[in-house]
Amino acid sequence: MVFAGLGLALKTVGFLLALITLTKLALAHQQRLERHGEIKAVLQLQLDRLDRQKHELDRLFSSDGHQTLFRREEQWIAPNRRRIIWLPPETTSPSIQ
Repeated sequence: MVFAGLGLALKTVGFLLALITLTKLALAHQQRLERHGEIKAVLQLQLDRLDRQKHELDRLFSSDGHQTLFRREEQWIAPNRRRIIWLPPETTSPSIQ
């Protein structure tokens, strides 16, 4: 009778240990899936951004890309400001000898 009680106690402890372990594993798996979803969403945002930037780069290197760049640069200058264009020294004025 003692051995039967001891066997039943060991089986009960083993069952509880397995149940607790499975519960912890299920919670860890759920957390991993949530993190995977977050990383997947961030990755998708970055891929969309990369696609937009690729499209923008292709547009800049098209036949009228320099005009697009100039139009965009005009918007960077604050209102009521003067644009200063620096030229290399050899193009500004001829040397006086």
